[in-house]
Amino acid sequence: MSTFGSQNITEEGMALLSGALSGSIITFTRMVLSDDTGNSLSTGIDRLVKNADGVQVEATARSADNTSGFWVKTISLY
Repeated sequence: MSTFGSQNITEEGMALLSGALSGSIITFTRMVLSDDTGNSLSTGIDRLVKNADGVQVEATARSADNTSGFWVKTISLY
């Protein structure tokens, strides 16, 4: 399982999390993978599972433009 060293949350994200803490439901529908050098890939989320360790996100990320792949350094959930 991945371990994340730092998390950045936008003001809009803080408002969303605040609502979730007070009982609202958050529905993530897509994510963006980025290597922090300009390469990114947006994809839908196939499955999202909450378990004792946190949240497991499953998605199929394919791009015709990027056939060689790239390192993922940032995962953004929307």
